[in-house]
Amino acid sequence: AENVKETFARMSFKNQGISASDRSGYGLVVGRIQSGKTAHIIGLCMLAMDRTLNDPGEEYNTVIILSGLLEDLRKQTFSRVNDIGVDDIRILPQKSDFTEKNDEAKEELLDALCQVDPCILVVKKNHIVIEAILDYLEEPEISLQLDERRILIIDDECDHASIDSSHAE
Repeated sequence: AENVKETFARMSFKNQGISASDRSGYGLVVGRIQSGKTAHIIGLCMLAMDRTLNDPGEEYNTVIILSGLLEDLRKQTFSRVNDIGVDDIRILPQKSDFTEKNDEAKEELLDALCQVDPCILVVKKNHIVIEAILDYLEEPEISLQLDERRILIIDDECDHASIDSSHAE
């Protein structure tokens, strides 16, 4: 529990050269296979989303976990997150990952965002999936809901095919 709190606290350290509205926090969890990294990530999600431990407006209500390149890894991470059994948090997508043609996953996300439900998206770290999510978030009915969201992105496989964000807006 202390390690999770330390990681969460580190995420709030800011680069003073970046304006307050554009600041991002960073954290890193490193460990051997089966050493508890996913449990740490789940604890971090719960702490970040906790309305009682965070100041109003400082809690995250959306977490995106990039779970790896394979559907088996996504399903394994989804299952572990889903098994925590928090009634007030939606875990999605329930069946298959986001794609351009997966209307069921898109509807799940739209419903969660419209209801302003806290949600955790467990998705593959795949450019097709990420592009589908980004395209979907640009649709008018979804983009209107994003003002109400505070989003935390966790890369569960940062050592594999990480996105170059050095030129990101």
